[in-house]
Amino acid sequence: MKLVILRKENWVADYVITMFSIISESISKKKLDESNMTFVDKDESEIYYFEEDLNAFKFKIMIDFFQKSQSYEWILSEEESKLFLKCSHAAYYFETEKYKGKEESPRKKFLENHEKKFKY
Repeated sequence: MKLVILRKENWVADYVITMFSIISESISKKKLDESNMTFVDKDESEIYYFEEDLNAFKFKIMIDFFQKSQSYEWILSEEESKLFLKCSHAAYYFETEKYKGKEESPRKKFLENHEKKFKY
């Protein structure tokens, strides 16, 4: 398996933040009703569940690597790479499904970076 390498670059930080934001929205029990800008309960079928502890993984990337580490790059382990790609693909799927047949996603840059760097 190909290992994921994260670097301390602006586009990587933006990508990771957006990825976890999309996932948080998708696993939340509430969704934004854009017609009246209120949050409403989701149907059980609209909620996606991860078996892994995403908060620990998110903090490992955002705090341990981006903020605390002196290293410019981090080569994820095989398990971390699998989880990162799972998160990346899930976020891409959630975002494309949300805007399918609608206006363009405001997270267009995330979608473009996914297609260029992580869609394999």
